[in-house]
Order: sequence, then structure tokens, then C-alpha cells
Amino acid sequence: MKNKNIIIYILLTIGCVVTIFWLSSQERAVSSVNSLKILTSIMEFLGKVFNFSVTKQQIRGMHNLFRKAAHFSVYAVLAVFSYKMFRLIVGEKKRVFGITLIFCVLMAIFDELHQLFVPGRSAEVRDVIIDTLGACFGLAVVWLSNTGVKIIRKLTNKKK
Repeated sequence: MKNKNIIIYILLTIGCVVTIFWLSSQERAVSSVNSLKILTSIMEFLGKVFNFSVTKQQIRGMHNLFRKAAHFSVYAVLAVFSYKMFRLIVGEKKRVFGITLIFCVLMAIFDELHQLFVPGRSAEVRDVIIDTLGACFGLAVVWLSNTGVKIIRKLTNKKK
């Protein structure tokens, strides 16, 4: 079972890395149009569900924040997947948090350097910081879930 889980988390981590590099391989104009379409669809859906409307101007105003939130989110997911992968490979929890954070930071740096070779894109230190904060958030979620499991185990063992 452990080998099956390792393979699953390796594939999820690789899938996340490939997705990051694929998205950052898009020229700036293409990437911007695609993310604006996604944001527009989300806002239209939410508008129907919660009965409100948003103008195109308002959506354009949210666009940059949406793109930065995507950076944060994808690196949070990468941190969770890669933590699980490294945890199964390395084993020791304390070292795995550090290894995972280093992996995610290096990924963020390489991703930004990669964008230097994509037309219309640039490397942004700000994006590395946002990506790193996303990875830290993902690791915080892992830590909190691990802590919650420990607390639940202690409580259920006391009742027995």
C-alpha cells in the first residue's frame, strides 16, 4: 500500500510541476486572456448563485489579484502533494517540512527564471514571495491536519 501511495503522490507532484511550467510557458497576452476568461466565468457563476452582477471593469480590476491568488493556491497545493511524497520517501516529519519548503522555493525560483525565456513574460521576485507564502500555507494546513489527527487519537484513546 505504501508503494502505491508513493506513486500517487509522485504523479500528483509531477502533475502540479508540469501544470505550473505549462501555464508559465504561455505568452503574457495568452495567459492574461485565459485567466480573465476564467475569472469572468467564476464571477458570472457566483452572480447567478448569489444574485449580483459585476461589470467588466470590476472584473478587470480584480484580475491581477486573481492571478496572484492563483500563484498562492497552486503552490499551496504543490506543498501538500510534495510533502506527502517526501514524507513517504524520507519518513522523518521534521526534515520533510524543510525539504518540502526548499523544494517549493526552488520550484518558484526556477519557474520565474523560466519565464525570462517566454515572450512578454519576466521574472518577478514578488511572485517568488507569493509562491513561497502559498507553500507555507499548504504546509501549515498539513501541520494543522496532522495535529488535529493526533488530538482526535488522544481523545478517542482516553475514552477507551
